[in-house]
Amino acid sequence: MGKSNATLFVIRAQRFDALARILAERLSGAGEAVAVVVDERRGLSDCAPYRKISLGEAALADIGLTGLPDDWGWFCGDLCYYLAADRFPDFARYCLIESDVYLPINGVDPFVAAMNGHPSEAIAAQLGPTDRPREFFRDLTKLGLDPAWGCIFPVCRISANVLLAMKDLRRETLEKLPNARLNDEAMLAGAIQRGGFTFASLESVLPHQVDRSSFETNPPHLYEAIAANAAEVRLFHPVVTFDTAMERIATGAKNYSLRRLRNVLDAAPDPMKQRLTEAVRQSRKAGKGAKKETLSMNALFTALNIGSPVRILDVGANPLIEGEVSYQRLLDQGHAEVVGFEPQQEALAALNARKSEREHYLPFALGDGAEHVFHSFRSPGFNSLYAGDPASAAYLGFGRSMAEVGSEMMKTDRLDDLEAVPQVDFLKIDVQGSETTILENGRSKLSEASVVQTEVRMFPIYKDEPRYGDLQAELARQGFEFLRFVSLKHACLARSFQKRLKRHSFAQAIDGDAFFVRDLRKVDQYTDERLKKLAVIADSIIQNYDLALYALEVLHERGSITVDLVEWYFTQVPASHRRA
Repeated sequence: MGKSNATLFVIRAQRFDALARILAERLSGAGEAVAVVVDERRGLSDCAPYRKISLGEAALADIGLTGLPDDWGWFCGDLCYYLAADRFPDFARYCLIESDVYLPINGVDPFVAAMNGHPSEAIAAQLGPTDRPREFFRDLTKLGLDPAWGCIFPVCRISANVLLAMKDLRRETLEKLPNARLNDEAMLAGAIQRGGFTFASLESVLPHQVDRSSFETNPPHLYEAIAANAAEVRLFHPVVTFDTAMERIATGAKNYSLRRLRNVLDAAPDPMKQRLTEAVRQSRKAGKGAKKETLSMNALFTALNIGSPVRILDVGANPLIEGEVSYQRLLDQGHAEVVGFEPQQEALAALNARKSEREHYLPFALGDGAEHVFHSFRSPGFNSLYAGDPASAAYLGFGRSMAEVGSEMMKTDRLDDLEAVPQVDFLKIDVQGSETTILENGRSKLSEASVVQTEVRMFPIYKDEPRYGDLQAELARQGFEFLRFVSLKHACLARSFQKRLKRHSFAQAIDGDAFFVRDLRKVDQYTDERLKKLAVIADSIIQNYDLALYALEVLHERGSITVDLVEWYFTQVPASHRRA
């Protein structure tokens, strides 16, 4: 089957379904060698006429890989490489593709040409250094490697030498660090570092076929809608058929919410959209879509006997730009009510198309109550009531993205003037420069809030926009103090070296998200109800168990909860956050 200097395309599948077969047919139709690695622990799969490699503990033990973690089936996708190379050792390169990747007919030739011809020894989406370590990369430090790397694994092409280095690293990890949590992506990053291999991101190799709007880990895309576009060349991931989406909603297999299915619903024909929407709502009512969280927030919320849902205000709720929101778990579990603002009509329509009965979205632009010019840019994520600063855009390398493509007058409303908006417990705000103005004009509505999650700008990108100091000062005037950053983005100044420098070494901080908490030095001013909601917000949204435990300790000191409840909660904190 193999020949020198050839690529073996390896399809990774739990079952050889219709999407996997389409992928195999298109690759083999282009004259490429195809094999299928299929997990047959739950039953045999017919992969004919393609070569099948059965994935299981016995096959892995035969190549010296034992002591695998319990969740190796999804956690260690790199194992597919090692079985493929053992079975078919004569290839120069191996390209692993997950079965829920959609490769359009018009995209096959350029994709195959790049996988066969690009000189880099490793190619994967989003591959390279990052600002901070991801969860399953942190244990790379135990191997003397940099954990601040990232990639995603739906398409990953490596040379035979990289494959051998990954296998050696996986074996070393299993033998010497049996408790380390290093996934397939970490194996690739570690092997590249240790071997000094050349690498490239899939986006840079195929800029017209791969971007994060269509190729990510979530949310899913609808196969029937993509396949109907004969001109499409982009790769999509993850992709589901309508029947598969309906099956998963019914079983709760992927915990599909209307928000998580946003791409599917946006693209689906009306009859499909109606059936999907109704199925999600019925599933939620029946409780079939409950998430399997490490912490049982339902139990904590119930144990604290909280009298009302957490009231959330989301300002700048554009689902076409941001992914899953920080409060999604609380919303899915029925413990939150959301009022959101989104003045851009396309984004508002997308929100209303998939909202639950606990979400309400309003078409207002918040501000100081006056009329302002709304500036639209080539990249909609920069749209703002502030004009772009050309000097900043050029300095940061944003010149193309921040090219203004239009403007219009827009009336703003003061938050405090809107009777439909209640006082809130948690504010999430991201409005490209207008945060300070909205806060100044919403002091009454925010007077009961315990936590604010806001975008913070460390370097100005708009003309005359308020600076971080202005934002921090306004929050302090309302009684909030800085807690922690969620993220902080940096720009590379030496752009000719951008792909050769690690991301964490980029010099210029631009912006990020941060949490502010109502001053805990005055915790005696917190009511019991506010402290209980703070504990839930700290755990589920901020994901800071220290803050949650602090709130519970204060409640115990007041005699409002028992010490047993506090100790119970501590036992639910993930082991990775507790000392042995």
